[in-house]
Amino acid sequence: MIETVFFDFGGTLAYEPVPHSESFHTFLCEHDIETTRDEVEAGTEAMEEFNRNWGRQRPGNDSKTLADRFWFNACLHFARHIRSVPDAHDLAELMHASHTIIPYRLYDDTLPALEALAARDLPIGIISNWDAPTLEFATRDLDIRRLFTMVLSSRNAECEKPDPRIFHKACRRANASPETSLMVGDSIAADVEGARAVGMTPVWINRDGAARDVGCATVRALTELPSLLDNLS
Repeated sequence: MIETVFFDFGGTLAYEPVPHSESFHTFLCEHDIETTRDEVEAGTEAMEEFNRNWGRQRPGNDSKTLADRFWFNACLHFARHIRSVPDAHDLAELMHASHTIIPYRLYDDTLPALEALAARDLPIGIISNWDAPTLEFATRDLDIRRLFTMVLSSRNAECEKPDPRIFHKACRRANASPETSLMVGDSIAADVEGARAVGMTPVWINRDGAARDVGCATVRALTELPSLLDNLS
């Protein structure tokens, strides 16, 4: 019987409504930092290239690398292209600390699904690969933090999905057992396979309707979760 439900955040509960370049340009303008569209586009591409190479270049699961340095270094790659800023590190620090630099919006099915689970007195939590110190702020900005028993980021866990430790830490914080927990996420590698490896029941949120058999329960919308839970029980 499922007693606790965990969710991924980005791509599962919330999404980015505009491209990164638009978000970064708005952020710089709000902070009176002179820039051009070309600089922002070049900086965004440098950041995305760093992101693509990250999995190949990072030296293991060191917490300083995962929790403190990834997003800062991604921001630093961007900041080096903004010529009006004398020291790119200053801009990278500003970006790293901001919880509004990349806006998020809830999917239409998120709040109804969370409220339906809360109405059942079912504890729910978030397990997210989120390397900046801002996930708590993001969930509060979206007015969903009140619905969660706990929120655990890879920054605070000092490891990232699919590392088994982050799932076990989440279970301890929620006073839950992996065997009676559900993990809902959009990433097959991080969420589905990571959860399955520790004994959780994985659920793949397949919003695009991709034709793929992942060997676990699949939903197109989060509002399908209550009936799925009834079937599992």
